[in-house]
Amino acid sequence: MSTAAVPVALGFDPDFSMLYGEHPPRKDDGLDWIVDDRGSGAGSSGLKKFLEEQVAEKTPPSTVHVGEAEFRVYYQDARWHAVGVAAGLKHHVTGKDREEILDKLVRLGQRVEQERDIRELDAEQLRTVAWMAQSGNVSGALAKYIEFAVPNGNEIGAEKMLIDPKFAPVLEEAGFFVWSRSRHDYTLSDKEFPKFLECYAQGKPLTVALCDAAWTAYRDAAQKQQREEAVARFVKPEEPSAQEVREGLEDADDETIRRTYWATAKAVARAVR
Repeated sequence: MSTAAVPVALGFDPDFSMLYGEHPPRKDDGLDWIVDDRGSGAGSSGLKKFLEEQVAEKTPPSTVHVGEAEFRVYYQDARWHAVGVAAGLKHHVTGKDREEILDKLVRLGQRVEQERDIRELDAEQLRTVAWMAQSGNVSGALAKYIEFAVPNGNEIGAEKMLIDPKFAPVLEEAGFFVWSRSRHDYTLSDKEFPKFLECYAQGKPLTVALCDAAWTAYRDAAQKQQREEAVARFVKPEEPSAQEVREGLEDADDETIRRTYWATAKAVARAVR
């Protein structure tokens, strides 16, 4: 029966033979701080770290698969490393131990998978979708936007995209983009409607129908405010009290007082007639 080689060879020293459970250190040599014989403390943790580093240095490189990508995992310069190419880009992650490296690779794989499934539309693709929406083909524009954003949409399936939170942002972006280009009475420079829409939706997924309902409510609110402002301009303002008139005249200059006097005199004369 073969036995695994001990990765670290420790020489025997009577002053440090407590590693083997015999010959405790002398208390008068001033070295009893190096190793804590209780199994904890700075000495014990330092020894543990030393042994882990020795084992890590003797561990040969290994290969870890992240989706379709391969990463070479190895120990060097007191750090664990993982190097590989995923989605056409070279990645190099480091960690204090293999567990940290593997955790980072899992998160990297999730991000790469998401980027592989969802892509940002380029300028030409956006123009294509906008033209379809402006021509009245709303459903076709939505389908084309999602086709550009999720190239593997047919493999993933519409049902999975609707229930997978990963695809929620792109579906909402498609809904608002197509709606905003299909409404000829909406201007992209309107900065207030997106804020109104967010409050109106209250967490509901943005769809073309929801955007339409929010736009109707937004215009109704704007028209109501305009009517109220118009009415307010025709409401007769309250006349100032005698005390307010006196306080105003005390701070006025001679020209203001003269104009006020003659305006008042003319008003009195008209009233007498």
